[in-house]
Amino acid sequence: MKRRSILLRLVVIQMLILQVVWAISGYVSYRSALTTETGSFDRQQAMVAKGLAGIAENLAAEHSAMLVQSVQRMEQTYREAFEQSAAEQRGQHVGFRPIIEVWHKDGTLLYRTAGATPFELDIPSNTFVDKIYQNEPWHFYSILSDSGLVTVIQGESLEVRKSLFRPPLTQFLIHLLIAFGIFLFISWLALRVGLRPLRQMARELRGRSRLDLRPFAYGEKYFETRPLVVALNDLMRRVATLLQHEKAFLADAAHELRTPITAVRTQLHVLLHARDDAERAEVAQEIEAGLDRASSLAHQLITMARVDSEAYELQLARVDLAELAQDSIANLAPLAMRKKIDLSYSGPTHLGMVGDAGALQSILNNLLENAIKYVPSQGQIEVQLQGGLHTNRLVVRDDGPGVPPESATRLFERFYRVPNNTTCGSGLGLAIVKKLVERHDGSIFVVEGLNDQGIGFEVILPAICNASEDRLQLPDPSLQS
Repeated sequence: MKRRSILLRLVVIQMLILQVVWAISGYVSYRSALTTETGSFDRQQAMVAKGLAGIAENLAAEHSAMLVQSVQRMEQTYREAFEQSAAEQRGQHVGFRPIIEVWHKDGTLLYRTAGATPFELDIPSNTFVDKIYQNEPWHFYSILSDSGLVTVIQGESLEVRKSLFRPPLTQFLIHLLIAFGIFLFISWLALRVGLRPLRQMARELRGRSRLDLRPFAYGEKYFETRPLVVALNDLMRRVATLLQHEKAFLADAAHELRTPITAVRTQLHVLLHARDDAERAEVAQEIEAGLDRASSLAHQLITMARVDSEAYELQLARVDLAELAQDSIANLAPLAMRKKIDLSYSGPTHLGMVGDAGALQSILNNLLENAIKYVPSQGQIEVQLQGGLHTNRLVVRDDGPGVPPESATRLFERFYRVPNNTTCGSGLGLAIVKKLVERHDGSIFVVEGLNDQGIGFEVILPAICNASEDRLQLPDPSLQS
């Protein structure tokens, strides 16, 4: 996958923003300079035209030859002064060449710049007009003398004016571009320095061993990196807890498996030295029972690991909880009959809900197997089921020996066994039940048993588990006990 750079991305974004600002600033500066210079040139043009109108008015009546000479001298003076000013201020000669027409009020042409073609313009007095003259854009101004005797029309090339705008504008844009480059470099340097905490965090991570899950102290003082540091520290805490949890689970599992395996090895040794067939048959039964206990323990360990995993998801479907309860009772009835235990059911024939059928069957089987295991011969086990609008209530009670009050709160811990209890068990059944109930957004409680003795477990399950409809799948048979 192609790697991207946050630094480059920020620099490019700033560069684009600066380019837009630079373009807008350049355009605004150009328009401002153009407006300012145009106004200055227009005032100068109007002033010259007004002076020409005054001279022409005084000489128009009788001194036409003197009028032509006077206007020519003034035109030449204006041209030379303009060129000298341009050379001093801009350092260049622009070829300024104004053209002038002077008209008598009776329509007689009194003067036209030598070599100029007729204007053929009808311009109101004291008005500026842009026209195409001799295939070029020109700027014309018309003024009527005070007495109204003569009209002066003066034209100046717009190309000459624009040529005067270009050098200062180009210089300004160059300065702006240099400032843009300097600012861009400073911005890149500032961003690189600003992203230094991320690089230091990366170096610290690379320098750690794979089991070093200590929280980060560096980076929390910055507003920008604090969310990342807090999230990383939270992730490390969860990973550390998970590793500690798995380590404890493996240690407990190894300890629990060691007992039946050691017993089987001992019985095998006895089997090898058995004196007769009767003794061998007895030992073989004990070996078979030990292997059954080891197989059951291994199955529960696998189930516990799967249910306890964050990747585990309920395979939701619409199920009949009453039918599941009756199936569990029917499947375990032979085991209860061998101990002469009265196993009864009280509840509706059908009770629909949304849940994981395999997980719900595992809850029922573990609760019933646990009760059958500890209830003595001639005992009683009762399964009650009640449906509600929002929740379903399942209660499994017995009249067995029960547990001390101080042990009741620890019954759902993994591998926990009640002290002084000689009945063989793994200590995982109730832990699995609690996990599966919680996966269904339910809860489980320890309640009183039957006839003021024994123990009971009350399970509250929502009628519809809090899960999206797209997760409705078939039950997972691996959770069946």
